[in-house]
Amino acid sequence: MNTNIENEDKAAAIAMSPETLEAMRAINNTLTVAGVRPHFQAHYSHAQLNVHGIMDLIKDILRVAQAEFPRNIENSELRKIAVAGSMFTSDILAEVQARFSQGTTRYQIQSVKNCLSTYGRADGTIGRIKLTNPEDQPRLCAKPRCKWYRVQGKGE
Repeated sequence: MNTNIENEDKAAAIAMSPETLEAMRAINNTLTVAGVRPHFQAHYSHAQLNVHGIMDLIKDILRVAQAEFPRNIENSELRKIAVAGSMFTSDILAEVQARFSQGTTRYQIQSVKNCLSTYGRADGTIGRIKLTNPEDQPRLCAKPRCKWYRVQGKGE
């Protein structure tokens, strides 16, 4: 009997994920205005999606954008497809902000970059494509950008 009540409570809490997420955004907005440093603010957590924290959020953004490919696709004949389907860091950051951190100091650009280049690549869940100059046109810069994708079958 007690297990049924616990399961019902858990189901009710999970069903409240959108409201909980909005409450965390409001709290972070308040904390930002109050000058509270980002690492003391609430983390992203969406129990219905089983997506918790910035790393899970980034992987979910890549999944939803269909930027999922086999590891090392950038070294294959399918590179053009992967380049077209993967995402720039700036696009990922914009989506992080739209989903959670808009108007707050939580999950700034350096947090997103660290998750992509350090943690995601290290644990094998995120792949990077270093663009060539022709692939990064019409941008006029000596150093081409990178695009990111979620490695299929990793971190699911």
